[in-house]
Amino acid sequence: MTTATMDNKQMTGVNKELSFNDNVIAKVAAHAASDIEGVLDLKGSMMDNMTNMFTSGDTRGVSVDVSDDAEVAVSFEAILEYGKSAPAIFDRVVNTVCKTIPELTGLKVTEVKMNVKDMLTREEWNEETKKNDDDTHK
Repeated sequence: MTTATMDNKQMTGVNKELSFNDNVIAKVAAHAASDIEGVLDLKGSMMDNMTNMFTSGDTRGVSVDVSDDAEVAVSFEAILEYGKSAPAIFDRVVNTVCKTIPELTGLKVTEVKMNVKDMLTREEWNEETKKNDDDTHK
């Protein structure tokens, strides 16, 4: 578990400690990145997929490393939309993640990495998604 400690003792006379499970930070990062146009999906490894079966929320394709200093490094495994600028998409992901994580958790993002696993057209992505849904419902 990751802990971010806030010291407001002078104001309230109460020691305060706010902590987050690493999975929560990964979930925040996943939501932030998934909302960016051009990010079709975040795809994790087989181990990520197995872990998600036993936890709440979808953090596939996202890993976080939180230091004792309340600093966060985030890594993504992504499928991006073909025909769109990967560097521009990545910049939007970085900006959004660097804004969202501190707003929701108080933790500071110090590193964001993205490995592009594939680039698909919207049509290819829709076909793949439909095929996977059909396979799931058999």
